[in-house]
Amino acid sequence: HEAAKAKSEVAAAKTQARNAEHLSQQEGAALKQKQQQLDSMNKSEASSAVKADKSAHAAATAERQQSEAVQAEKQAAAALAAEKRKESKIEKKAAEKEAEAAAAERAAAAAEREAGEEAKARASDKRADEDDHKESG
Repeated sequence: HEAAKAKSEVAAAKTQARNAEHLSQQEGAALKQKQQQLDSMNKSEASSAVKADKSAHAAATAERQQSEAVQAEKQAAAALAAEKRKESKIEKKAAEKEAEAAAAERAAAAAEREAGEEAKARASDKRADEDDHKESG
C-alpha cells in the first residue's frame, strides 16, 4: 500500500513537474513574444526619433539657409544703395562740372560780347575821329 502511494506521489510530482515545465515554456514564450513586441516598439520609436531628428535637422538647415538668404538680400540692398549713392555723387559732381562749364561759357560769351561792343565802340570812335578829321581837313 505504501509503495502504491509512493508511486502515485512520484507520478503526481512528475505530472506537476511536467505541468510546471510546460507553464514555464509558455511563460517563456509569452515573455519572448512580449520582448519582441517591446523590441519592435523600440525600433519603431527609434525610427520615429530618427525621423524626428532628421526633420529637426532639415528644419534647422532650411531656417539657416533662409537666414543666409535674408542676409544676402540685405547685403545686396546695401551694396545697391551704396552704388546709388556713389552714382548720385558722380552725377552731382558731373552736374556741378556742367554748371561750371555753362557758367564759363556764359562768361566767355559775355566777355566776347563786351569785347565786340568795345571794338565797335572803338571803331565808331575811330570813324568819328576820321570824320572829324575829314571835316576839319
